[in-house]
Amino acid sequence: MTSAAEKLGALFAIEPGINHPLYDNYAVRRVLDAVDSPNLFVIFDLANLISKDNYKDQGTILSEAARLYGPQICTFHLKDVDFINGQKVTVPFGSGIIDVDRYISFINQLKPFTFATFEATKENQLDSALAVFHQAEKKSKAIIKALQ
Repeated sequence: MTSAAEKLGALFAIEPGINHPLYDNYAVRRVLDAVDSPNLFVIFDLANLISKDNYKDQGTILSEAARLYGPQICTFHLKDVDFINGQKVTVPFGSGIIDVDRYISFINQLKPFTFATFEATKENQLDSALAVFHQAEKKSKAIIKALQ
């Protein structure tokens, strides 16, 4: 697929997730190295990499992704999750256990002015998700400005 993408001048993107073949950041790096194509990129969705066992380690997950394949991330999904009766469920952005401030800061530091899309946020939930996003973005910009 990447050879076809190269011929067409198109991008081909993979998306990791704990229930996908690319179940962690290291599996993503192995695929990127094995395929070795300038047209292979990553769609990053923090919620996909969260489990009951690692949800407190979001900072580690993000720093690993930045270190292992940050330049190859082409877009981000803005989604949230929670655990209800032991099951992982997708919830609107900002209403679950994702550390939104950390995630938006990660995006802004790694790929400022990039593309991102909301997932699992219905139209009637969009205003609250956007408010959470804008609040986190303001905090992130303040942090980045302080670091300069």
